[in-house]
Amino acid sequence: MSKTIKNQNIAPKESKKEKSHTKFKISYHQGTLYLQRTITSDPSDDTRFFCKPCKDNDYKPCGGFCENIKVHLKNKNHKKTFPKNSFEEQEYIASMDFLEGKLINYPTPNPETISNSTLINSKCSDEISLKFDLVNYIIAQNLPFNISQDLIKFIQWILQKYDSNTVLQSKIYPSQVSFIAKECIANTFKEDIFSHLRISPFSISVDEGSDKFRSAYLAVSVRYFATVNSISPQTKLLGVLEMGSSAKGEVLYGKINQLIFSGPFVEKIKQNFMGICSDHASNMISGGEKGLSNRLRQDFPCIFVTHDYCHSYNLILKEGISSFPSEIIAIFNNTCNHFANSPQRKSRFQEFQKSLGMDKSLEVLKLVKTRWLSYRDCLDVF
Repeated sequence: MSKTIKNQNIAPKESKKEKSHTKFKISYHQGTLYLQRTITSDPSDDTRFFCKPCKDNDYKPCGGFCENIKVHLKNKNHKKTFPKNSFEEQEYIASMDFLEGKLINYPTPNPETISNSTLINSKCSDEISLKFDLVNYIIAQNLPFNISQDLIKFIQWILQKYDSNTVLQSKIYPSQVSFIAKECIANTFKEDIFSHLRISPFSISVDEGSDKFRSAYLAVSVRYFATVNSISPQTKLLGVLEMGSSAKGEVLYGKINQLIFSGPFVEKIKQNFMGICSDHASNMISGGEKGLSNRLRQDFPCIFVTHDYCHSYNLILKEGISSFPSEIIAIFNNTCNHFANSPQRKSRFQEFQKSLGMDKSLEVLKLVKTRWLSYRDCLDVF
């Protein structure tokens, strides 16, 4: 009786809510060729799956709830359905990650356990899958989309030039990339350019810039004829020089001399130097002997000193815009700013144009005063 009384004083436990399970979706749970061959739905329960290879081999478990498919693919018994030294299961577990919205970490095959014949036999001939893998890599590495065709050509060139064992065994680290780029390839490019400067008239173009840390740099380009019979010159970037704490004309002059007018065959290079192009900054072009151009003109009296046309036109257009009525400029600026940083306003503007029956809706561009011809592009749309 005491037990009965004791039990009566205990509040009954709340019944647990039934756990909701993921329903089987063909587009998701059979989203790859491998999954189509391996996974099937349970006809009696739309939240469960069956694994065909495990069921055929009487392996347990051979099924389960749909949210556990990836766990099943990692199961030891399931892995017995794969041939030894195959990394196919890694690829398709990775594909499940991709279907879940994650980017694929492609498995690295072990070159010691994979022969050429095994590699050839395990290759996929599905061009659509290749394109998906390529696009996935481009997105994961934040590469521009227009690199896709060049990337395919490079892969094809690699496959033609190198055998599969060389490709599989190769490794390269960021420090090696940096060393090869700076000490090997860059010097080769530079030597090639200087070989042309020794035999062709040339001019230089210089411009200052800065990175996001506000460190100043000087970009130096050269313009020359590649061959004696060339009809038009070509332009190449010769170097990007770090400015340090000072960007005065004297410092620029010293860096240009060190980059171009020093080293072997310097006399031939000096004889072919024809001119310099720069913006209107005082350290580039100034009265007296302070600017870079005037300092070079003392060493090379016959050179042409030219103002960069892009900078010149930009200054002209900025001055020209200021002569327009301020009311018109204000309407234009306010309209651009109204839509610039508001996705809601842009969306409402698109919906308004659709309500008018416009097949192709327009969008107000953002006005960026530091970008050349931004006014023109915005006005064209406006």
